[in-house]
Amino acid sequence: MKAEEPKKADGYKADDVFTWLKDSGLVVSEAEDVTAKYEGSEGLVKALKTDEVDIMEFEKDDNAAKYHNPDMNSYAVKNIYILIKKGQDNGENFLKVLESGKALTLQTSYASKEQKKVADLMESAADFLPVVEGYSALPKDQKSSTWDTYMVKKS
Repeated sequence: MKAEEPKKADGYKADDVFTWLKDSGLVVSEAEDVTAKYEGSEGLVKALKTDEVDIMEFEKDDNAAKYHNPDMNSYAVKNIYILIKKGQDNGENFLKVLESGKALTLQTSYASKEQKKVADLMESAADFLPVVEGYSALPKDQKSSTWDTYMVKKS
């Protein structure tokens, strides 16, 4: 058995956070290392980008905390900062995973029963018309997040 690298006191690794979010079903795309893009960000160790979330690992909790802004779907837990791009309605679940430090079995949250209907229709590869009707019935403030989370790049 190989000895594990010693972990930084209380800190998370960006790769671990990605694995936890993927194993929890919150992220389905692959991670791309974009650390070089953020060169010069104070204390940045590693930056990963997925379709659903950006994950940034910092040396210190303080570096990550500067970006914490729940109104903008950006959260800092310990030395990790995440920006949720798809699945904002599940922001609470992203936080639960981060706070627990492991993958979780989560109940997907929907903004409304109308949004759940559209998500279910997309999941079942329903005909075009019922999907459009479901999308049209959404409250105006849910259309953008529903489109981004459940409809874009789906067949």
